[in-house]
Amino acid sequence: LEMASPEVEEVVAAHKGHIVPFLGAACSMFAPTSLPSWWAFVNSVLQSIEDQVPEAKQIEFTKTIGQITQQPNSPIRLMDVTEILYNRLGSHYLTVISALANHQTNTFHQWIASHIATQTFPAILTTNFDNCIEDAVRALGIPVKTLTGNQETDSIMLAHEHERFVASGKVCCVVVSSPKMFEVLAGMPGIVGKVGFVFLFKIHGCASDPSTCVDTVSQRQQGLAASIAHRLNEILARFALIFLGAGGGDLEKNLNYFRLQAMKDQARVFWLAPPNFPDPPVFQELRDALHERFQVIKAAIPGQFGGHNADLHQRIRKWGESTTEMWCRICCIDMALKAQLPEANIISLAAPFCTLASGTTDTHKVAVITQRLSKLAKSATAKIAVMCGDVVELLRGDRKSKHWERQLQKALRIACSAITIARKEFPDPREFPDFWVCNILLALVLREMGDLDNGRIFYQDAWKLALMAGNLKGQEVCEKILKQVPSLSTPPHERADVQINTTVTPEDLVVFPMGLDNTNVTSLSIPEHVMLKAMLHRALLTSDRVAVPPQIVLNSRKFVMELLVENGHLREEYLALIRPMLPHSAKLPSGKCCRPCHSL
Repeated sequence: LEMASPEVEEVVAAHKGHIVPFLGAACSMFAPTSLPSWWAFVNSVLQSIEDQVPEAKQIEFTKTIGQITQQPNSPIRLMDVTEILYNRLGSHYLTVISALANHQTNTFHQWIASHIATQTFPAILTTNFDNCIEDAVRALGIPVKTLTGNQETDSIMLAHEHERFVASGKVCCVVVSSPKMFEVLAGMPGIVGKVGFVFLFKIHGCASDPSTCVDTVSQRQQGLAASIAHRLNEILARFALIFLGAGGGDLEKNLNYFRLQAMKDQARVFWLAPPNFPDPPVFQELRDALHERFQVIKAAIPGQFGGHNADLHQRIRKWGESTTEMWCRICCIDMALKAQLPEANIISLAAPFCTLASGTTDTHKVAVITQRLSKLAKSATAKIAVMCGDVVELLRGDRKSKHWERQLQKALRIACSAITIARKEFPDPREFPDFWVCNILLALVLREMGDLDNGRIFYQDAWKLALMAGNLKGQEVCEKILKQVPSLSTPPHERADVQINTTVTPEDLVVFPMGLDNTNVTSLSIPEHVMLKAMLHRALLTSDRVAVPPQIVLNSRKFVMELLVENGHLREEYLALIRPMLPHSAKLPSGKCCRPCHSL
């Protein structure tokens, strides 16, 4: 069967057993699967929202938003649409992704399955949500097993499947689609490529379990979980990678998203690109990073591209209907405000549930809509946002008022309640990138009440939460607040001169974070370099220098290549603030002492 181009077949044959395909969205766009691109999928979801709101249909809301997103310097991007839907609807939004499950397979899926059967590929990587690869594999009579995320259960299952392979010679396809599942494999180095198993790594999650899916800007900004990054590191170190049906969008802002920057000295990458399309900008970045180990294959995949999947669009329409008109309308208003649509359009969308005083200007009416909209909450994130908004309003009160202390007490209760809800709903802060807002507001309330000690603690926690969640905007806001409210920083009498210098004086406070005493730092599936940066920054909030053990400097690739060196540039400010811990003396085998080492 002609399922891939001859050029691709040649590369696969030359690297049989030592090459891993990375499948992008285009692989599932061939008929009869005919799934849309991510951009087209979001448009379909937006259309299902529009269909529930008559006023939105009158202004062709989906078409209008789509046109604005394509404009240079647009106030709204298509990625902002998913962010708004997720923030308003919470987990209900992710359920629409289940519409991508259970569709017909195409010849490309069947080609991948045929190579799984022969173990040509030791593993498959994909960012696709659909389960067409699994269906194509089952059609060949190959068992498909999905990990549970439970170490004991999964270890027993893998051992059993290996015994079955030894007896029958039939390979097993193992699906891994969540950080917890990847963590199960963390203690099994070398299992990728082991005879009897072919792993399907779905690094953005699976439509069969929408809670595992990565589909918003904030999720992507966090980076991949540490357990997923570990597996990518191993694959890039041991196997060649071939991108098929991928446009490179995930790498546009961060070449290291798939670990290609961190592993540039070992990675070998082939990339299939259509012959008549210009190369995306990321290709030049990959050439600069990988040199001759990056090769572009100009060829087309045989088959009918595109088509209409009526079943998918019917499922999306039903999801829109289940969202109800009110919440569809609220989402439309949020997007209209973000896109800066004409004020008359925003007023029209809000009219059915927001009574406005006649005789006022449209600008004032829009301001009233925005204020009232902020009080409406469906998801846990929206509820927390409303509570944080209440705290902000209370902090804006008159400090000379006789009710000021009472307002602060109320703000304190609300801020504490917001943190309680956030901790209950989102035990992993990566799931709620704006967790830091609750802490920073509590810090400001405590500062107004004169409790600077606890205020500093919650400020530090806010900064750490923003770092751990990969929320760059949150980090910037924390830094701005510290400049405006310097009392939240370490008191001057506890710090040396803030000017960075290259020597340690007796007056300097040097801190050693215990978490750095390990070259394999992992916590809550947070990327290791993010965790290292969080610990380093938190230590610097309370000290002048940070002591770093020699094993971190010498053995931690992430500390050196992703913290000290960021996107190919040396972070010289870190070099001025960290101090390697070196012994003053050491006993040689003969019993003699070498002369003392000088402090760096």
